[in-house]
Amino acid sequence: MDSRARAARRLSRRKINENAVIQKQKLVDYSENEIRAAKLRIEYHTKIFASMCPDEILDHYDDYKTRMYYTTLMLGDISGFTELTEKFTKGKGGPSKLTETLNSYIGAMVQEILSHNGDVLKFSGDAFIVMWKLHEGMIMRDLAIEAMQTACVIQKHFGSYDTEVGVTLKVKLAIASGKTYFTSIGDQESMSHYIITGRPVWDVKFAEGLCRGGDILVAPSSWQWVNPNEYVHETLPDGIHTLIITCTGMWYQAKDEELMAATEGSIKTNEENGQFTNFYDSTITPRMIDRESEAIMMSLTGKPYETGNFNQVDYSLRPKIIKIAKARLKEALKSYMLRPVIRSVEMDEPLEYLTEMRQVVILFINVITSNVDKHTLIPLVDSTYKLVCKIVGGMRGCVNKTSLFDKDLMFLCVFGLRGDKHELESQIGLRCASKLRSNLAAIENIKSVTVGVTTGMTYCGVVGHILRREYTVIGTSVNKAARLMVTYKNKVRISVSSDIDSQRKEKETENC
Repeated sequence: MDSRARAARRLSRRKINENAVIQKQKLVDYSENEIRAAKLRIEYHTKIFASMCPDEILDHYDDYKTRMYYTTLMLGDISGFTELTEKFTKGKGGPSKLTETLNSYIGAMVQEILSHNGDVLKFSGDAFIVMWKLHEGMIMRDLAIEAMQTACVIQKHFGSYDTEVGVTLKVKLAIASGKTYFTSIGDQESMSHYIITGRPVWDVKFAEGLCRGGDILVAPSSWQWVNPNEYVHETLPDGIHTLIITCTGMWYQAKDEELMAATEGSIKTNEENGQFTNFYDSTITPRMIDRESEAIMMSLTGKPYETGNFNQVDYSLRPKIIKIAKARLKEALKSYMLRPVIRSVEMDEPLEYLTEMRQVVILFINVITSNVDKHTLIPLVDSTYKLVCKIVGGMRGCVNKTSLFDKDLMFLCVFGLRGDKHELESQIGLRCASKLRSNLAAIENIKSVTVGVTTGMTYCGVVGHILRREYTVIGTSVNKAARLMVTYKNKVRISVSSDIDSQRKEKETENC
């Protein structure tokens, strides 16, 4: 009896030990899957952040020194955006339809730019700036021709776009070449941005001011590198700038054949795969994980990592996104992102959730600096940017855009974005404007500070192409703040609606 009992106990202990080993192995497998899932999630987030940065930042995300390049720049400005925003706001479709329309137009141009090796540095509402950089084995002629050919294709295929609400969108393009200086400003611990300086920046901005919708205007710094016989062109009355009317028929025919072949190949591939992808939509949430990875996520969460119908994304136009994602540099790029974008990504929300018409307060700040050399200007811009971010961020606002043209430094700040709403944001915006002006004016080598303040319903959302996009604000309030900033000098100017809204909110608070 004792021997049978001992045998039973041994058998029981053996089973317990075997079960313990199995459970331990399950925990190890679960832990490994959990780690892999976390890595996949970081890669996925990194791809989104990378799509909101130019290639220059992806290559030098932690380098805050000034770098000099020989470049060709192209500045594009699209007319009709504000009217289109108003039409969709008051009519059918709303923000989602507006986003679809904007991205169908801008995304198509961005895809053309990427296919011609251009680096989209910035979107600024209804404008964008592109850089072609001189690499080893290239000459300046290569950059100028690439930019002009890109501009010709854009104007031929996307120069004028009739929307369903009766608004015609048109783009004007300006091109200039020369030495350009690229600098990241801010710091990795808080907020970072980047600026470009140099003669081509001023030249391209000046040329854009002479353009009309549908024009391609080339500064002498670029025109000197090309063969005039390759373009139908005319010289402007100023005797300086060249207006390109079209490229020669031979080049167009070759390009059209390339486009047709590429389009047919893409359609054929998609038909075989049963997929039809709209790469122009900047808010698409791409399918970025394979079936094995999806199974891992399923085992951890009980549901697929992503739900719905997904599009396979072709990263061949921007392979650096994949490189950055594999390195999992999400945290390194985080300082270049705005808070609403970071929140949305951290919560694994689709970027469509950021698309909305929203009541916000707009501050457009223009800082005029003294006539200083670039060695003094860049540190001045850096310290100014940090101060603006500190003051605006401390009052729950966001610095959405920063740009520098010659001695004009401009900031677009927004109060009331998703996750930062405040019932007294109009008052806060006015206080912030006053504080910014007094603090900035005290800095050495700053001659004047002008702030335009408005409030109103504004389109907020992600604009561009799935491979290159930015979070931006567009609308009458933004334009009005810009006009106030330009019209008045060295003052804080507010629109009547902003003042009334501030007083109304103050009275409502007093009555509570």
